Amino acid sequence: MPLKALIAMEFEKLTLEVRAHFSGLSVIKPPFVVGSSGVRHRFTFLASGGPEQFAFDLFEKMGVPEVIQAFAKKLDTGVTVCIINLGGLIDGETLQLASVYGINIIGPEDIQSLFVREAVQVQNASVRL
Repeated sequence: MPLKALIAMEFEKLTLEVRAHFSGLSVIKPPFVVGSSGVRHRFTFLASGGPEQFAFDLFEKMGVPEVIQAFAKKLDTGVTVCIINLGGLIDGETLQLASVYGINIIGPEDIQSLFVREAVQVQNASVRL
């Protein structure tokens, strides 16, 4: 991976950590979740809010294989999975597949609004408990 992409990825991971903290979520390090299959899944970033876990994978380039990978992790672990696309446009086939699989694809500029939404969901869930 080119140095520029690595720097961008580290910056976005830091942004995720800061946003998660300010949204009242706990950051989980290292970002691993053992699925019901017994497989240990690694994510780029993982946070939790009560019983719910939110996982993020960052990709420089997005396509169908990345969506399938995210879906497999989601299916095995039960966590909410989001993909952050660090580069360029995403083709319609990839977007359609992500939609069918319930995988959110966002850009770096969407991180703040996503955490505001997730924090509200966690707070509402806590009130119901």
